[in-house]
Amino acid sequence: EAELNSKYSTAIDSLNKNSPIALKLLQELKETTISRKDTFNASITLLLGKFYLKNNSFAKSLSMYQEALLYFEQSKNESKISFIFRQIGLLHYFEEDLITAIDYYKKSIAISKKIKDKKGEASGLFSSGTAYWCLSSNGINKKFSDTAIIFLLEAKSINENLRDTASLANTYTELGEAYKYSGDRKNCLINMLIGYSLYKKVNDWHGVAIAGTKIAMHINQDGRVKEAEKYIQESLRLIEATDDTRWKSICYQIASGIYTNHKIKNLPFEYYYKSMEYRDKIYSNEKSREFTQKEIEFNFEKE
Repeated sequence: EAELNSKYSTAIDSLNKNSPIALKLLQELKETTISRKDTFNASITLLLGKFYLKNNSFAKSLSMYQEALLYFEQSKNESKISFIFRQIGLLHYFEEDLITAIDYYKKSIAISKKIKDKKGEASGLFSSGTAYWCLSSNGINKKFSDTAIIFLLEAKSINENLRDTASLANTYTELGEAYKYSGDRKNCLINMLIGYSLYKKVNDWHGVAIAGTKIAMHINQDGRVKEAEKYIQESLRLIEATDDTRWKSICYQIASGIYTNHKIKNLPFEYYYKSMEYRDKIYSNEKSREFTQKEIEFNFEKE
């Protein structure tokens, strides 16, 4: 048992670091404990669901979550059921099936309320709000942004009571997006600035870079170019220290637009080409992930 627990801890650490060895360790643990059909085995299945989700193997992820869900439903573990519903919702969110994602988030919220799990409730409200403003941004129905604001304000209230500063930073930033698509530019900027300051408070520099980029784009549209430059330069410096290629491309693209009328004539072109360079890397990484996914599917079929 001690050996299993040690291997389990190593698997979690590898998964958090996105190490390829995580899949091998989790598959071995699942195979070793499959006859037990207990909480330990179900927890391993959950982690496999997370691994497949992180590697964009959505069908395999859903299979693992559904298997774990069956066990936790039988054992009446409502906390785990609520968590799995949020994860399945996230899976559909990544697949851009936003309506189905919201359905699962709402199921999670209902259970969290029932068992008085405030953190879980706030997470479900936050995820629902994010999905709703995405629906609005896709042009499906602009009124969805108003619904997003309602959900996100509820999440904000709970996170304030929990004193969860990291979650508050995320919530304020998403509120900014929701207000943007509702046409309320004033509250859009106010909430993004609060999110930006809270990210700094918890030393989440990746969050600072993203919020700063959004703020820079917003105030540049208002003609406040010098302020926009300050925010975008900070964001470029911070995002370069991460491995988030997608946001590197976005930051440089926005920087290119901000510096279009800059006195250094070549600067917008330099930023534009940098954005394209990172976009090419995204395409290359996607091809690499496709290959990895085929390996994952092959290993899954062998189980």
